[in-house]
Amino acid sequence: HTHKQNIQPKQNEIVSLQEVQDFIAPYEGGYVPKAYKDSKGIWTIGVGFNMEQPGAEQDLKAVGANKEKLINQEQSLSKEQMSKLFEKHAKIAISNAHKWIPNLDSHPKEVQLICIDMAYNMGGGTIMSFKNTGSLISKKQYATAATHMKSSKWYGQVGNRSKHHVCKDLSKASKSNRIYRNRLYYHKSGCGVRLRIIVK
Repeated sequence: HTHKQNIQPKQNEIVSLQEVQDFIAPYEGGYVPKAYKDSKGIWTIGVGFNMEQPGAEQDLKAVGANKEKLINQEQSLSKEQMSKLFEKHAKIAISNAHKWIPNLDSHPKEVQLICIDMAYNMGGGTIMSFKNTGSLISKKQYATAATHMKSSKWYGQVGNRSKHHVCKDLSKASKSNRIYRNRLYYHKSGCGVRLRIIVK
């Protein structure tokens, strides 16, 4: 008398905080230890940390930094301080991405990273307004989701970031849900860092 084993399907890996940081950092200009004004004139530091957002002064203080001194170029951040600042806001972005795509962990790793990056870049309120795109991603209809993203204001506002996500990631993921070892390859181009997914 034998019992049949109930074999569970292999789940996609859940992305780590370090993978999220490594994915987002290039799109935010890398690790910038000194305060600068971004394209919208907002004081920024580290991995795209908005120094003018509510609670920013307290967040900076928590890592041992002073907002005024940073703006006056009297102080800069260490890699550890930048990572700590990023970690707090990345966790918020991960939470928002899961609210937007409830089954996020069931998707290929690069799709998870795209959704988290969009939540980090736009914020929870804005990402939740992408209802149709979120629904399509949830259903793993990546090619159609990519088309929806192309027609959004976000696509035109964030430059290469959106184009890489739509053209390089979602379009590739739509061809196969089997990503070859989930390998991410970065290569340089004239417009910055591009992300290329290798699919089987």
